[in-house]
Amino acid sequence: MEKLTKEEIRDSIIGELNEAYKSKNQEISYWLEKLPMVEEYDEDVHNYMSMLKYDIRKQDRESFDFNVNELVDFYYINQENYEF
Repeated sequence: MEKLTKEEIRDSIIGELNEAYKSKNQEISYWLEKLPMVEEYDEDVHNYMSMLKYDIRKQDRESFDFNVNELVDFYYINQENYEF
């Protein structure tokens, strides 16, 4: 299996993340739960989801972008466990 670049991983998830950022509170989880996970409850991804939810509710784009970059780094390092 060919390794994806960080840009390819970002491109594969950015749509859901941008929709989550624009969403009303009840729709945030819907979009974030579309992120790749290794199982129904992926603790690592859910931790990022919690941080992103907080950033979205506070409309803190700088922190949101930082946490998106951290999530992309996490996926890049562990991509053999995820389908994009």
